[in-house]
Amino acid sequence: MKKMIEAAPVARDEYGFWSHPDLPGFDEGDGDKYRAWLKQQQITAKRVDMEADASDELNDRIMDGDIAATADWTPTSPGPDWFLLGIHDTDDGPVAWFARREPETT
Repeated sequence: MKKMIEAAPVARDEYGFWSHPDLPGFDEGDGDKYRAWLKQQQITAKRVDMEADASDELNDRIMDGDIAATADWTPTSPGPDWFLLGIHDTDDGPVAWFARREPETT
């Protein structure tokens, strides 16, 4: 039986980024592998974009090239049962990924 991912302590780097220690290293184009992993882990993932979630001031800093502004962003969790998978920089700007366990079906 594979280890099931659970919430972990978050220790962000100087720029505000972090990856869950049990999150596999997926590459661009690994969408099918990622979706298969989510299914195997029995979790749903949700993306939170900094642009939509953070203050105008933080977004202005990002637009001005201050990537360290990400460290001042506290991503809004989608709900109480969600845990952080990672905060990463993308072509669309910083994003946070949250996950929650799927309810067991009988």
